[in-house]
Amino acid sequence: MRAVTNQILLLPVLSGQRFCVVSAWRGEQSDEVNGTQHEDLRIRLKDLHLSIIELRCTYFYLNHGQPMGAEEKSFFVPKADLYEIMLIAEKYQQTSILYKREGRIEIVQVKVGRVLHTIPLREEYQTENFRTAYIHYVLSRNQNVGEITDINIAKLHLPTRLESLLRLKNKEDLSATEWMELF
Repeated sequence: MRAVTNQILLLPVLSGQRFCVVSAWRGEQSDEVNGTQHEDLRIRLKDLHLSIIELRCTYFYLNHGQPMGAEEKSFFVPKADLYEIMLIAEKYQQTSILYKREGRIEIVQVKVGRVLHTIPLREEYQTENFRTAYIHYVLSRNQNVGEITDINIAKLHLPTRLESLLRLKNKEDLSATEWMELF
């Protein structure tokens, strides 16, 4: 595997708190269906009063020796309850979630709760540990993805209510999410 992209990801990975990463994205679905499911998952998580940080992951891989690329979105959920997130993930036909327990990140199979992979967390390698865990997360959910050659995980900026109101005042377009946050 080639070295992964060195983009800094500022998430509370080693804060001592548990967290999970969950997605509604499925490789065999169209971007339109994935986008709709992603927004539905956002609403479901917010309805449960969970804090969320939206992530965009771009990865490159080999499929039968052919270089391919894909992008997916997911949610980083601090202080998440493992079983609650497993139930939510099952609704979106996900095979696994990424879950951080004390001192390690696990890839957990949704239907039975079996740990598929464990990555120890070390403070000096927290960004690399998270990337490694995310690679295993992607591989556990995508049977057609062979070796991942590069990965880039970015925290998406969600505009504040004030930023959205200013854009509205300036007659700029707002995303569906911004409209939902305003009202």
